[in-house]
Amino acid sequence: MDVREKKKLPRLAEGQTGEDGSLWVWIAFAAKQRLILALVVAPRTQAGAGELIARTASVLVGRLPLFVSDGLDQYGVALFDRWHIEVPQPRTGRPGRPRNPQKVAVPELRYAQLVKHREARRLGDQARGPW
Repeated sequence: MDVREKKKLPRLAEGQTGEDGSLWVWIAFAAKQRLILALVVAPRTQAGAGELIARTASVLVGRLPLFVSDGLDQYGVALFDRWHIEVPQPRTGRPGRPRNPQKVAVPELRYAQLVKHREARRLGDQARGPW
């Protein structure tokens, strides 16, 4: 094996759903305390991300921490699904069914993504977020 050869990391190709039988280890941890909060072995799907966030939420006490993840967008969706409030829409005065309430993230939710870009074996831009 050539040392200069790039290592290929497993990732979903276009059109793949993660239902092909491959499993990922999803881990939520508190780095400062060196504590694993939750661990899930599941396919790389939205359901896997939701399960990790649900298990993490079950062990959290008090204020919500800062959530930081890699570039996978499924974490943000799972966090929003778990910690949101529904704001009712004002009445329009017109006949018909009223509009559905709008989902808004709770103000305490803090989330950032760290995406590393490499340029010629050097680390380039690193940040994407916070939201």
